[in-house]
Amino acid sequence: MSSDFRKLLFDISEALATEELAALKFLSLEHVPVRKQEDTEEPKAFFEVLKEKGMIEVEDLFFLKELLYRINRIDLLASHLGSSREEMERELQVPGKAKVSAYRQLLYGIAEDLTPDDVRSIKFLLQEKLPKNKLQDNASMLKVLVEMERNGIIKEDDLTMLKSILKAFRADLKKKIDNYEEKTKGNDPNEILSFPVRVSMHPPGQGAAHLLVESYKMENNPHGYCVILNNYRFKNPNETRKGTVEDGRITSST
Repeated sequence: MSSDFRKLLFDISEALATEELAALKFLSLEHVPVRKQEDTEEPKAFFEVLKEKGMIEVEDLFFLKELLYRINRIDLLASHLGSSREEMERELQVPGKAKVSAYRQLLYGIAEDLTPDDVRSIKFLLQEKLPKNKLQDNASMLKVLVEMERNGIIKEDDLTMLKSILKAFRADLKKKIDNYEEKTKGNDPNEILSFPVRVSMHPPGQGAAHLLVESYKMENNPHGYCVILNNYRFKNPNETRKGTVEDGRITSST
């Protein structure tokens, strides 16, 4: 490992707070199980585990970038990794690019939105489901969620109990779970959008032969909106598509 790479990880680790390390560990649970995380009490040790798992490498720092983006440390993203919020948002739109699952993002987002009073309410309602030593005052919501997973109370395809708890006092967060379940219904929960299929709009040698579009399975309800670009004139006068007028008429009537 190069000394520059080690220095980079050291500098980033020095800038992270304890609660931020807890967030990174939680967001990485699909890749680093709890038992492997238990002995990592500082960011440097956690980064060593990520290296062992092949999640961060000298030539591939995307997972580290994603983690910093997810916990909103855009300053570290920019100053140490030469990226930005906008760049990450663009890259994470690429199907299959995100390494943090939609499920893990959902739980982390819920934990971030809860107030201290909300967390106390959740702990109270879980007293018959979890051991009392896991519901102490200093236990963060992320730790509570991990214990709920460990005990089978919540899992990727069953968030019924969490919805039931939130419904009483945080209907907005319960709605987030509803939306997640609707989006992932019938799809891989880790990949809400299907991979696109690239298809040519024209047979070889005709018109805009190199124009490609991406198509997705139309299984969600509602489908959403579709923008159709209907080109009539091209730089080459011989490629003018007079038939596009009829295409537009048919499309607008469907």
